[in-house]
Amino acid sequence: MAETVHAQCGFCRKRFRLRADQLNREVRCPHCKTVVKITPRTETATAAIEALRDAPRPTYPVASSRPRAMSQAAMPNKSVAIVWLVLVGVGFIGVLIGLFVVFGRRGGELIPAVGGDLTGQHFERNEIAPSAGAEA
Repeated sequence: MAETVHAQCGFCRKRFRLRADQLNREVRCPHCKTVVKITPRTETATAAIEALRDAPRPTYPVASSRPRAMSQAAMPNKSVAIVWLVLVGVGFIGVLIGLFVVFGRRGGELIPAVGGDLTGQHFERNEIAPSAGAEA
């Protein structure tokens, strides 16, 4: 059986096995199907990897479990913004309805009165003309 070596895809970073005779060739990664060129490790690369493994790693301070008051004040809650947006929209629609009610429809179409003593008078479309024989 042929000797196998482990390789790592340069795109998806997953490890896979391949035959030793496939080194220095372009092969397709079995996981992401990307074509990658596999080169054997040199002694320098092996030494560099070992040095990186043994190197001390920097420690970072642990984040506090309590969020800062400054960050909460700087960024308002999304629900508050949505409530304000809805209130402004409803207020705008209310103003439009109020203007329509107060000023109404201007310049309605005039219809000439028909018959009787109402000659020369004009009524708006929605008004009912008094009948000629009725008393007021």
